[in-house]
Amino acid sequence: MQPKGGGPKRERAIGTRSIRPDQSRDEPLLLSIKPAMRSILARSLRGIVWACVIAVVGWFAAGYAYTYIAPSFWWSNGVLLLAVVVAGYTVVREVLVWWSRSYMLTSSRLIATRGVIATTRVEIALRNVQQLVVDRTPMERTFGLGTVLVTSSGSQTIDLAWVAISAPAARLGQIRAAIDEASPPARWLEETASRVLVIGLAGGIGSGKSKVAKLMGEIGYLVIDSDKLARVALDVPDVRAKLVAWWGNEILNEKGLVDRAKVASIIFAKAEERARLEALVHPMVKHGRADLVAKAKSEGRVGVVVDAPLLFEAGSDAECDRVLFVDTPRAIRVARVKQTRGWDEAELSRREAAQWTVEEKQSRSHAVVRNDIELKTPGDEAELRARIVEAIARLNS
Repeated sequence: MQPKGGGPKRERAIGTRSIRPDQSRDEPLLLSIKPAMRSILARSLRGIVWACVIAVVGWFAAGYAYTYIAPSFWWSNGVLLLAVVVAGYTVVREVLVWWSRSYMLTSSRLIATRGVIATTRVEIALRNVQQLVVDRTPMERTFGLGTVLVTSSGSQTIDLAWVAISAPAARLGQIRAAIDEASPPARWLEETASRVLVIGLAGGIGSGKSKVAKLMGEIGYLVIDSDKLARVALDVPDVRAKLVAWWGNEILNEKGLVDRAKVASIIFAKAEERARLEALVHPMVKHGRADLVAKAKSEGRVGVVVDAPLLFEAGSDAECDRVLFVDTPRAIRVARVKQTRGWDEAELSRREAAQWTVEEKQSRSHAVVRNDIELKTPGDEAELRARIVEAIARLNS
């Protein structure tokens, strides 16, 4: 199906129509859009600038040739013609690219179509979506655009992209809502006859999630440290070899192991690299969590705590029955990361810019525990433990 229109006025959400993407079954079409029309200008701008450079440089060169080589009508006019051809080719090419691309979201699939002569159509089942990322180049930011990048389970690269669309964050929210509808939370545990309660922890950087997890472990929960599982996964020989193939031997330390700080500098600089890494490692981390949940069940634990740095961003909240948000004032979080990680407030802001906002995380959580205690005395720790117990009671109600 080729949606009509483009740009902000041409994007449209459809709630009642149905399409037959594979001509085999009807599916509700939730969203049908094209790249924003202003993406034509955004993507053509570089070619137009080069055409202007050719025109200016060529004009002076033509003047020199006219004066010192031989007078000719074609010196200057030929240069201008070349500049017009370069600019025209760039614009026409981007118009064709815009015209050929269309993006659809159905109740069960994400679809991207592109190609002027030969058409390529990419589809990903919503249940297989592993990672969603909004990437915005400087030019896209200038024109208020963005690109949604999608990886699927088990993939090691970007599988589908909605390029140069307007309101990318809103579109990302629509996709997430469709995924939630298609894949109910805790579906990965439904095959078990009896289950332990799986609680995910969310919060801003420096909120003290690990301390809350530790205290929950002391009252009978099995704590799953997803960051630790990810560290282990990075040095699995096959994974390490893949990372070296991607980024070179520079990511290894003197012992030949993966240097997490160097990897972090790469993935925080480029969203697509982060998505590629998570698509490689996340299935292994998820499998490790599943094994630990089974262990908790066999040990008769009261529940499981998932301490994951990017619970919502990585989609790990879908593996949890409930999410507990650790609420900590920003000033305290800034002081904590300065003391424990050597970051200033600007670095904290830069890191958090790559994550969901704390407000969005809290709105998606089921209960909140306030963690504004400095924990200098046993009494302080007892107070935090009491708050946790109270929050767990709210989760179970």
